[in-house]
Amino acid sequence: MKKANVFPSSSRWAAFDNVEKVTSDLSETDVEFFRALGRLLIDNNQTGRFSVTLLHSHFDVANDEFLGEVVEPCGKKIETRVYHQSMAEKEFPQLVPRSWCVRDGEIHPLTYIDRPQLKQHPLEEIDSELVDQIVEIYDRYGVCKRFGLAHPGIQQEPGIAWVESESVGERRLSQDRVPFEQINSADVLNTMWVFDDVGRHVIVLGCCYRDKNGHQWRHASGRC
Repeated sequence: MKKANVFPSSSRWAAFDNVEKVTSDLSETDVEFFRALGRLLIDNNQTGRFSVTLLHSHFDVANDEFLGEVVEPCGKKIETRVYHQSMAEKEFPQLVPRSWCVRDGEIHPLTYIDRPQLKQHPLEEIDSELVDQIVEIYDRYGVCKRFGLAHPGIQQEPGIAWVESESVGERRLSQDRVPFEQINSADVLNTMWVFDDVGRHVIVLGCCYRDKNGHQWRHASGRC
């Protein structure tokens, strides 16, 4: 298992296709991939620890920059911003990766969070065998360019999803808690799937429709 970079970088994230160019429609192969990964997580009692992400980008990130995630004190809003590597120790004293892509038989960090704000246990060397098995499944189904891996973070109660909006000019992403009944499925790009206790994939987050200001949740207030 590849360790987190000494100097965190999210430049790999910026190299993915822009959110406008990807689709979250699942093929038969995608569904088989989810089933295989779900079975592995069940066998290892890890269904609540990992999720699958749809690989995409929203804006540029330089080699010496990283995406850091901060949960607002209310717990109802999450902000992801671009930070220079020199800010890592000050802004994220216990920096750990929250999401990864799979390349060349290893996982590579994409986004980061401060350990106290991560709801799941972060990856450690003891997880090496499990990570190798996860990587093998991604490779077997040929989905490394389409899907990533992540800790799901705060999981909402039934009927609530995290909905993501972007501010390209500020290079910032926001996630807000939104009831499913307020979400038009025709407008949503699904970007994260978690697994329930029987290994079934469950959608927990989406990117809303694109308007003149970008991917924006139309009712997001920007406040807790």
